[in-house]
Amino acid sequence: MLQEIKKYFEKSADDQRLTSSERRAINTVLTDAHLNPSQMGDLRSTLFKIAKSELTHLNVTDVLKWLEDANKLLNKQVAPSGVKEHVFFSPGEACRDAIIQTIRQARAHINICVFTISDNSLANEIIKKFKEKVKIRIITDNDKVFDKGSDIETLNTVGIPVKIDKTSNHMHHKFATVDGRILINGSYNWTRSAFAYNNENVVISDNASTIEAFNKEFERLWKSFPDL
Repeated sequence: MLQEIKKYFEKSADDQRLTSSERRAINTVLTDAHLNPSQMGDLRSTLFKIAKSELTHLNVTDVLKWLEDANKLLNKQVAPSGVKEHVFFSPGEACRDAIIQTIRQARAHINICVFTISDNSLANEIIKKFKEKVKIRIITDNDKVFDKGSDIETLNTVGIPVKIDKTSNHMHHKFATVDGRILINGSYNWTRSAFAYNNENVVISDNASTIEAFNKEFERLWKSFPDL
């Protein structure tokens, strides 16, 4: 998709101007592509490369106008959404702290869908929010429930409903949504070894369309899995 968008811009630069039809076509493709920040940066670099290749001493004004108009199309994709995303990496406490701080923001409900939970710091935060009357649901993998150090039984014992898969395959998701408006997602397992040793990542996002997709996946699994 990114290469297709680049070709649209390259074609539009042939006459050093963006026509109305070109603007509409490119804007539609950009909207459908949902480019991440890294891809948007790559695309901006491409615009400057195109402008440089088109530049001569005779058409400076036209090329700069094309570049300005092309860049406005990219800005249109970023500015209105106001989406905030933050990325964290382990080993180290950054991922765990990000999860804890996001859990602490919960006011109504938290849906947790993770392979396993064995980090007592995370389990304690979950229990604390549950005691504050925040509705919490957990989906996890059946093979990990009874592992040494697992906190799943403890969480279930205090009253938090837990559902598990009943297959030889794994429920391998690692995501959670808070109040339906914040997403926690990434490779990071909610375990002590994840923050102490593993190379992992966590992304905290308020992207509404992405959160909606994860909420739907959670509800699908919640309906299909049995209680612990």
